[in-house]
Amino acid sequence: MKRTIALTMLLAMVALLASSAQAAVITPEYLIDNGDAGYSTTGTWTGYTSTNYFNTDNESAAYNDAPTATATWAFTGVTNGTYDVYAIWRAHTNRTPDAVYTITDGLGAVSVNQTLAPAQDVEITDNQPADLWFEKLGTVTITDGTVDVVLSFGSGTQANDVLMSDAVALDLVPEPATMTLLLLGLPLALRRRRK
Repeated sequence: MKRTIALTMLLAMVALLASSAQAAVITPEYLIDNGDAGYSTTGTWTGYTSTNYFNTDNESAAYNDAPTATATWAFTGVTNGTYDVYAIWRAHTNRTPDAVYTITDGLGAVSVNQTLAPAQDVEITDNQPADLWFEKLGTVTITDGTVDVVLSFGSGTQANDVLMSDAVALDLVPEPATMTLLLLGLPLALRRRRK
């Protein structure tokens, strides 16, 4: 019986580690797409529609027309906790290689190369048959129910570069209590078995 309990706990630990190492389809607690409440821009932006964009739409700003353009996703009413922050964009050779997402609550500025597709960190379901990949920008701890994500051209941007704005998501990071209990419980179970 004790051997069965220990084996079950070990298998559960392996499953948790394996699932955390693989990209997955998630339903984030909070998501703001361009055009949603909480989304705003400064400067000149042009809207586009395509099945390649999250919920079929996105916006872009040209450096030549609006070098100080920004897009902001303002999350409010967020339950306090620790969240992974994800963003999506459609890669193209005309994009800026230095798109800067500035995230409040301690994460600061994160630069991504929009000429490359987002890292395949997670997929998020939208209104298209195929889910789209989002890249993880980092992790923030929210204590006041709000967090802003602001997109802008970075210093590595050149003339004719384009900045693309689409969706940003917050996904709650589970408390490590389950893993901790498993790690603590397995040695105890094995010790009792040896007795």
